[in-house]
Amino acid sequence: MTYVLIQVGDMAVRALIACLTTVFLAAGGLAAPAEAPAAVPGEAPAAVPAEAPAAVPGEAPAAGVGAVSGTPASATDRKPVAAPEPEREVGLILEQRSNGIPGKEKSASAPHILKIGGGGIRVEEKRKGARVVIVRLDREVYWELDPDRQLYTEMTFARFRKKRERAEKEREEARRLALTQFKDRPEKLAQFLNDKGLRADGKRILVHNRLQDQKIGAWSAVRHTLSVNGRVYLDVWATDAIDEYEPPAELYAFYDRCGLLPANVTAALRRVEGFPVRLLATLNYYSMGTTLDAEVQAVMAWPVDRSAFEIPEGFTRVEKFPGTEESVSNSCPVCGEAKKLTTRPPGVRMYVCSRVCALEVARDPRKYKKK
Repeated sequence: MTYVLIQVGDMAVRALIACLTTVFLAAGGLAAPAEAPAAVPGEAPAAVPAEAPAAVPGEAPAAGVGAVSGTPASATDRKPVAAPEPEREVGLILEQRSNGIPGKEKSASAPHILKIGGGGIRVEEKRKGARVVIVRLDREVYWELDPDRQLYTEMTFARFRKKRERAEKEREEARRLALTQFKDRPEKLAQFLNDKGLRADGKRILVHNRLQDQKIGAWSAVRHTLSVNGRVYLDVWATDAIDEYEPPAELYAFYDRCGLLPANVTAALRRVEGFPVRLLATLNYYSMGTTLDAEVQAVMAWPVDRSAFEIPEGFTRVEKFPGTEESVSNSCPVCGEAKKLTTRPPGVRMYVCSRVCALEVARDPRKYKKK
């Protein structure tokens, strides 16, 4: 083979190389890169348009490219992206038999529906003409509504707390009176302190006992008792079979912030494992008190509707509902004044109107024992 060297201009060589390269790459299945045109002395190099990527059968065109290679996608080709819907808060609906919230003295048990969530509690008794209770944790108020007469009453958490403070004072006064009255009779002192859930040193010792399993409705539940100084404040039956829901935090917060139970009792209640399906609580204010008895029958999720925790339009606030009986006032057996008798001196089965009268009874209990 004879090689012939032909001297040609630079332009001819570059054109030949470009031609041979194109043929070679095409034979190998590869696309040839775009060749920039030769630079002409004294002129700016020409711009080379970018080549659109080749379409692959069965695949959509690359992003930003329409059906025709190199054509931008139109607005009609793009699908609008829907904005994500905000997540709705999920609360609980409890169907239960109870004597209301926070419980009423000598009140019969009845079917209730509790709607709980979003810092609110709504209690509806399942009978015509029944009143509705709304608890708002954010405003610390307790409303009772009469739907038939479009009336409502309001009680603040502060009023509940004052009752608790008063109960604590009564406890301390009773302890001191007992230490004075029974200082020479230790057995009598011990009996009195035990009956009242008191200790001579004023301390409160909480004991949490876990008892046997019991059947509550459809669930097997563990019974827990919470006692303070030997006096049971709370029985709660909790099950681990309702693991898809958290215990109702709003209920615990209500009892805690109102002072309906001693602080160490509500703290222990929060530590009980499982979902509570029955609650038997003594909401004790020492000389006064109520009992809450509630048994859950069904639990379900509830998309929180905050309008359930509002006073409906057109309702009028009243101090008390018409026809409500006044608390019975009797004459105090010590001072003789017609007042509410709320204080019980130690060692006697009677109530007096104040701690001053209680001290008078403590000085000579025999004088008042028959009254």
